[in-house]
Amino acid sequence: MTGAKFLELSSDSRLVSEDLNEHANKFAEFYYGSDDYFDDYIDLSDDANETVFHEPDTWEKYEIVKKMIDEKYEEWTFKS
Repeated sequence: MTGAKFLELSSDSRLVSEDLNEHANKFAEFYYGSDDYFDDYIDLSDDANETVFHEPDTWEKYEIVKKMIDEKYEEWTFKS
């Protein structure tokens, strides 16, 4: 089951601060709070899709997004 499917089934498709520990929340505030995540996600999106919300929920897409988040997390950890 993909992460998106899990969130859809268990959390009304939302990941909220109560789902994360303190450290993860600090990273989320940094990355998502700055809108950089959305800009990065759009950069990785397929222009052939109608919108970014039409991106496929596949393991291949997961690996691409995971790599993007991992890189941002490493940068954030290095700066912190």
